[in-house]
Amino acid sequence: MTASAAIAISAIHAASATASAIGDGISSGVWSFLGGLAGAAVAVGLALWQQRAQGQRERIKMATDSASSHMANVAFDKYVQFCESYAESAGKAFDTLLRHGPTEKVLENAGDLYRLRRKWSLWITTETDNSLERFEQAFREIGASAGYVESTRREPDAEARGEHIKRMYMRLAEVMGFPEWEGKKVSQELAQSALDAQLRKVLGTEQFDVLRRAVITRAVAEFIAR
Repeated sequence: MTASAAIAISAIHAASATASAIGDGISSGVWSFLGGLAGAAVAVGLALWQQRAQGQRERIKMATDSASSHMANVAFDKYVQFCESYAESAGKAFDTLLRHGPTEKVLENAGDLYRLRRKWSLWITTETDNSLERFEQAFREIGASAGYVESTRREPDAEARGEHIKRMYMRLAEVMGFPEWEGKKVSQELAQSALDAQLRKVLGTEQFDVLRRAVITRAVAEFIAR
């Protein structure tokens, strides 16, 4: 029994008790009876109002939960679309470097990645946005340095040419995942494997796999126990 219903019932009982007192005195009994009825009416009205308010709160909560669930599904679908598109576009950038080595052509690939990231910017986190920008920056540095080296081919003593060559190949070693370059250990933070790991992190691929295996293990255990 709800609190509002209890209030109404108590008030009605009070009204009945008041009515039974009519025999003690006509005038006082009538006024008591009428007072009891008024109290009962107020209590019933309060109970009905509380019930309507509770129903309204429940409807609002259901609508909010439904909207939140829909938003979560939409956001996840957008994440999937973005990650698939970005991984495909990044693969083309790596393919450009595999076929041509450090080349100015990779600037176009870097531009494609940037435009793709901007297109989906509403659906990716700031952390993911910043992380992926670092990969694009590496491609841009390779392309820019390759362009400079090519444009100064006939000027071997051109200022900063040697610096650009060194940076170009170091960035190439990093994005291609070489373990070392010129006797120095190379960071793997910009390698393709790191990019794939970042996209899997965005999607929660590893967590979903753990959950899937746990569900399968539990289902098999329950089936065997029957």
